[in-house]
Amino acid sequence: MEQSVTMKVTLADSKPKIWRRICVPLVSRLGALHDAIQISMGWENSHLHCFRIGKEEYAVHYDGDPDPLGLDADAVVLWELGMKDRGFKFTYEYDFGDGWTHEIEIEKTQKMGPTRFYPYCEKAVRACPPEDCGGIPGYARLLRILKNPNHSEYEDMLDWLGLDNFDPKEVDLENINATLRQYFST
Repeated sequence: MEQSVTMKVTLADSKPKIWRRICVPLVSRLGALHDAIQISMGWENSHLHCFRIGKEEYAVHYDGDPDPLGLDADAVVLWELGMKDRGFKFTYEYDFGDGWTHEIEIEKTQKMGPTRFYPYCEKAVRACPPEDCGGIPGYARLLRILKNPNHSEYEDMLDWLGLDNFDPKEVDLENINATLRQYFST
């Protein structure tokens, strides 16, 4: 029976912590892990990214890219990188401008459940910051503005978000898993 790995993905420097616990097959490629993180966190996959594992950097290489970043993430499988070992740590950075660094730690390896769809998000804590809000400092500023409906930028921020309101504590685990299922079943 195939094995999966459970990992905790924490947005570095977030206070309170924003994190996801995701389970992926050990035979997944690093590029597929990127997709699972994007969906689980709520990112839009509209910026460059890389994994830093040991002394190596890995990223998805695109056709015609004259200067690809790091080693090809689609060329390596998780178990080849030692990701089956509990306590194994590495980082994932998304959007080099905003600098969303994620600390990832392997929590356990287990047999895959025969009726379970993989990958899936086991637990999600706190909403993902919106794209292009300026990293952790920009997100903190956005939250301060949204706490005060009398702030001069309050309405502008809601318009920019395209929302009537934003609750940083809310995350829809059911929607995350439905999106993972839809994305990975095609």
